[in-house]
Amino acid sequence: MDPIRPAGAALAPRTQILPHPPPAEVPPRAAAAPPMPNPTLRLDASLGMVVMEFRNGSEQVARSLPSEVELKAYRLAQRIGLEAEAAKPIRR
Repeated sequence: MDPIRPAGAALAPRTQILPHPPPAEVPPRAAAAPPMPNPTLRLDASLGMVVMEFRNGSEQVARSLPSEVELKAYRLAQRIGLEAEAAKPIRR
């Protein structure tokens, strides 16, 4: 029950203390992918050759051994060799 107040007295505002809302759930952070080893090795199956690739900070191939030009030369030599082999007459 409210106490009796004199006429014309202002009502004091009532404040309601609310508990803090629970914190928003933060989704679990995905485990950061381990950094890619530098250099990496990959097998060029068409040439039967292992290629060593050195990557820059943005994970792009900066350099490779053998170089891209050398790999193209190997592919061209392989194709020429296969074409020459196919052009040989069959000996019986």
